[in-house]
Amino acid sequence: MEKAYFQGAIYAFILVAVLAALMLRRLRETVLALTPLLLGTLWTVGLMQVFGLKFNLANVWGLPVIIGAAAEYGLNVVIRYMEGRAHGGPLLARSTVMAVTLNGLTTIGGFGSLMVAQHQGIFSLGLLLTIGASTSLVASLIVLPVLIRLFGQAASESKVRSLPAA
Repeated sequence: MEKAYFQGAIYAFILVAVLAALMLRRLRETVLALTPLLLGTLWTVGLMQVFGLKFNLANVWGLPVIIGAAAEYGLNVVIRYMEGRAHGGPLLARSTVMAVTLNGLTTIGGFGSLMVAQHQGIFSLGLLLTIGASTSLVASLIVLPVLIRLFGQAASESKVRSLPAA
């Protein structure tokens, strides 16, 4: 049964990646948007070891939920970056940072509320989801803007260099 949940998480990741690619229609931006998902998942698995949390039948189905939340954070940041780039706006608008932060904090609060349960399975689910949403939010708001600055400017500069001289 646990194997099926891990397969479901893989299917969720593939589906999210395909939908992100269809939405963004650019490979570089798709990879950037999925970076918080990858980092958040890796950091979550690492922090599970720190907290002594193991996958079990009660919390393993939380992986697709983490995948969905992490993808949303990254997509919001990258889509806003693309809009700003197209219209001469900032790299990352303050309103976008505030919106993603509020979205993430409400998600973390909702997931964290599961940790008040007396049932150990519900508590572990809440802890897993809280860790996953937190790490994905950090990756979206701290790591992703740095990557956008590095790789986004490289894309813009290569377009300027490739323009023919008038």
